[in-house]
Amino acid sequence: MDLAFIGNNIRQLRKWRGLTINQLAGHIGLQPVALGRTERGLHAPSASTLVGLARTFKVPESAFFVQDAINLRAYYEASLDSPFLVAEDGRKISASVQSRAVDLIECYLGLEDACGLSKAPLISFALPFDADEAGATRLAEQVREMLGIRNSIVFDYIELFELKGFRILFTRIAPEESLVHYDPANRNAFFFVREDMNPEKQIFRLLVELGRIYFLTRRMASPSQPNIAVPPLEERRLTKVFASRFLMPEDTVVSTVQQLGINPTDWSYELLLRIKHRFGVSAESFLYRLEELRLIHKKQVPELKAHIYAHYEKTHYEEPDSSRRILTPNGRIGDLLLIASRTKHINERVLAIRETLATHKLRMP
Repeated sequence: MDLAFIGNNIRQLRKWRGLTINQLAGHIGLQPVALGRTERGLHAPSASTLVGLARTFKVPESAFFVQDAINLRAYYEASLDSPFLVAEDGRKISASVQSRAVDLIECYLGLEDACGLSKAPLISFALPFDADEAGATRLAEQVREMLGIRNSIVFDYIELFELKGFRILFTRIAPEESLVHYDPANRNAFFFVREDMNPEKQIFRLLVELGRIYFLTRRMASPSQPNIAVPPLEERRLTKVFASRFLMPEDTVVSTVQQLGINPTDWSYELLLRIKHRFGVSAESFLYRLEELRLIHKKQVPELKAHIYAHYEKTHYEEPDSSRRILTPNGRIGDLLLIASRTKHINERVLAIRETLATHKLRMP
């Protein structure tokens, strides 16, 4: 009997879980050498070994006998401990917050069913990438390419993402600035963003959470990559690098500055606000990006920072009026609710969804 595919499944699940052979052997009470021979297909795993592996990987024993990589990955995705990612500071999301989020998720799924829509996004939420700054930058470039925007300037990222099947909810359900829930069954996600933040920060938080999803699915996308585990603090930094590079691609920022003929010593506070508005970012983050790309003289930076921080202190971190983005929150779920409400045979279900959304005070256009 060919045992190679069983051993390969064990190896893949082990790598997706970020475990070494020694670590996994310790979990199931087996010698590393024996486990290595099983992974290479030289020995059949015993019944007790399979039980131990299934318990460690949180998959059914049948997972080890599938001969299709897609099905194996589906088993792994379904085994994820909690699709609600922990807060950025490492805290677990409270049960009450998760419960409220689940209510909204069920409403969204119900409306998608009522409207007969696919629950899958139009882009992949699983891509291989290196867990370093260059890898995060390349990931941002890949995602922009998948979205069909490449180096274009986009005014309304929320509309763009929702057109690609993202589920985005602006709400006050959590004390966190943002929260994400991975939906393994549909390989999609639900993004929760605080409704009381300024639009620039909302866009940035949405991109940070998207980066966290790619880190979550990274093991699935790169099963052969060694040492794939990333320390939480490093992951936190890299998701912000991803968000920054996505919103301010180097080529786009450089081209914009060059086309306008702006020299490194030409920047004024008014000009900074005018140009940063194109990218949908805060004045602070745009100034930092200009520094990174050496598009502004270092002597100008302190004065501009002082001006920016003085405004933030006065307005509690609001962006200047003339440079604020205008977003339409909860547009897609509002559209779905309107469409579903016109279908007579599901009125009772839609009414229940409407009541739940009202209970959670979800604002819709």
